[in-house]
Amino acid sequence: QVTPDEAVPMQFDFRSVYGSILMDWFSVSENTVKNILFEDFQYLPIINECNLTTATEETTLGQLSVYNFPNPFKKSTHIVFDLVKTDRVRISIFDVLGQELMVITDKTLGAGHHEIPLDGTLLPSGTFYYRIQVGNQQKVAAMAKL
Repeated sequence: QVTPDEAVPMQFDFRSVYGSILMDWFSVSENTVKNILFEDFQYLPIINECNLTTATEETTLGQLSVYNFPNPFKKSTHIVFDLVKTDRVRISIFDVLGQELMVITDKTLGAGHHEIPLDGTLLPSGTFYYRIQVGNQQKVAAMAKL
């Protein structure tokens, strides 16, 4: 038994939270949310600047094309990409559980061709993911170590 003094006070109706996510993330119209949840739905600005994406496997980020070679690799590989303009670049390595294992680079790089080496001698055999962030955009791709 929880008394009103012991309970956590509710700041927002959970339906308003769900409805706002439906609108911002899934592009559901406000009228549809009101029909599904409740008429007095209150929009909450939870997610800002959410854009639609596609579920494709292409490795292009804007005008950024990225790949690693060799893939699969035994000891080391290179992450290769071209920058159209000077920008901040961060490349991280993740395991299959999504845990960040290491950051390969996190600095401003000039326009042009780049090959960032990855020393994988401390990584066990398996599948890993690298995430490249350029400015406010990012791309994730898989790689395998033998």
